[in-house]
Amino acid sequence: MIHSLSGGTIQDVGYYNFAKVQLDTGEIMYYIYNIPLTIGQHVLVPVGKANTPTRATVLELRPNVSKRLAPFPVKHLKEIIRPCD
Repeated sequence: MIHSLSGGTIQDVGYYNFAKVQLDTGEIMYYIYNIPLTIGQHVLVPVGKANTPTRATVLELRPNVSKRLAPFPVKHLKEIIRPCD
């Protein structure tokens, strides 16, 4: 936590790694990742309420992005399960 000069605390900003992926169905989605990835790599991602593992291709990587600048609200994003290759 960071303390302000007025005595209160400022909320932690938080930094995340975001991946833009394309599912085999063609749908494009964003996920959080904490594993080494490369563009063009195939990964398994959870999809839907049942979190069904689905194959996807990494299109873009955005490492170390502030929660405030996230491409999608962080509380709604899921994490990549694992690489497929």
